[in-house]
Formats: sequence, structure tokens, C-alpha cells
Amino acid sequence: MSKLKEFKVRIDSVKKTRKMTQAMKMVAAAKFKRASEKAIKFRSYQSHFEDLVKLVQKSDIDLPILKKNSSKNPLNIAIVISSDRGLCGGFNSNVLKFAFNKLNGNTKTDLYIYGRKAIQFFKTKPWPIQKKEEGFTGRLTLENIKKELEPLVDKYIAGEINSIKIYYNEFGTALSSKLMEKQILPIENSDTDSVNLEKDDFFLEPSPEAISKKVVNEYLVNTLYSAFLESNAAEQGARMAAMDSATNNAGEMIQALTLLYNRQRQAIITTELSEIVAGGEALLQ
Repeated sequence: MSKLKEFKVRIDSVKKTRKMTQAMKMVAAAKFKRASEKAIKFRSYQSHFEDLVKLVQKSDIDLPILKKNSSKNPLNIAIVISSDRGLCGGFNSNVLKFAFNKLNGNTKTDLYIYGRKAIQFFKTKPWPIQKKEEGFTGRLTLENIKKELEPLVDKYIAGEINSIKIYYNEFGTALSSKLMEKQILPIENSDTDSVNLEKDDFFLEPSPEAISKKVVNEYLVNTLYSAFLESNAAEQGARMAAMDSATNNAGEMIQALTLLYNRQRQAIITTELSEIVAGGEALLQ
């Protein structure tokens, strides 16, 4: 009977776990819906800024931010985005290994890390961590992104750093994401032939230079903001998929344990019946 009790305890334990994973899946599904809608809508917004930047690149407007950094300073900035919590499959391990492999061999890199998992991963690695933030996704606004990025942009213009790159998961579907290495600065030369607007098509006030500077700065902020949106959507999708898989696995385990429980119970009943029959035959003799 002790064996039956052991099976019963295990079945009850797995059932409780399944309830937890089901609840976590539902929460992740709700968060995923909101996060994915926001990321997709912002993609469209950002694409228009990309077209505006192409126009600025195509023009004869002279902006320091668009110039190739002539400094011999080899220092690069790597911004790595992970999650604060686990239980999201390979979401964190994949992007962290991806970033590590990309940075491996480049000692002249400073890290700006967002997410507890990335902080834990890179604290033992050879690159200096200039900034680390937990819970930044919960404070994600364009204004906060601007505060994070402005000092780096100023250093780039001053020739103190050579490049700024972001490493993150780009949302694809609930079941898939794409590992991304995106360069913020220097701004890569775009296909300017895809846009064709004449100077006489619109008026620029207060001046073409001021408007162009504003456009480029907004584009840089939007690029980093978009990376956080994409990462958050990918995280929620990965967590939803992981909890769905865990729920299904728990269901299969419950079925397997229930089958073992019933077999054990049947064996005990068969043994007891055999003993009763044997005892009855002994009394008749």
C-alpha cells in the first residue's frame, strides 16, 4: 500500500505543477499579445524614419553624426538585451551565446547590459561592464531610451568610441525569434535610390540642418527602442511556448503515473484475492 501512496503523492504533485504552468501560459499569452502588437506597430513607424534618414543621407546636408568616425580609438560599445526572469526556453541562452561569439576576440569592447540573465552571464567574461540594468523593460519609454543613448552618441561624435551595436532577439512568431546584431552607429549607408523626393516638394523650418539632425537623432532612439520592444515580444512568446510544452509534458507524466498506479493497485488486488482463495481452500481441507 505504501507504493500506492507514493504514486498518489507524485500524481498530485504533478497536477499542481500543471496548474501552475497553465496559469503562467495564460499570463504569458496575454502579455505576448500586447507586446507583439506594439512591436509590429512600431516597425511600421520606424520604417518611415528609415526613409527619412535615407533622404538626409542623399542630401548635401553636413551632419557630424553621419560622418565616418576618423578617430583611431578602437573602442566599441555592445548593448546586450536579455530578460530578467527565466522559464522561457532557450530565449536567454541563445542570445547570450550569440553575443559572446560575436564579441569573442575583440577586447576593445565595453558592455551595456540590460536584463538579469545577461548580467549573470557576462560578469565572469573579460569585457568591462560599463552599465547594467534590471527591470528596464518595465520602465521602457522613448524618453528613458533617449537618456540611455544620448551619452553614447555624444561620445561617438567626439571620437571616443568607434561603433555601437545591439544584440537581441527579434520577434518572429510565438514559436520563433531571430538573433540580431544591429549597428546603431555608424549609420550604415542605405539604398538611397529607393527614395526620390525633390527639394521643392516641401518646406523645412527652422532649417534643413535642424530638421535633419532631429530626424537622425529620433531614428537612433527609435532603433534602440524597437530592439527592446522586439526582445520583450520574443520573450513572452518563448515563455508562452515553454509553459505550453511544460503543461503538455505534465499531462503525459500524469497519464503515465496513473497507468503505473492502476497496474500496482491491480497487482495488489490480485495478490489479495489469491491469498483469500488459498486461505479458503486450506479451510476446506
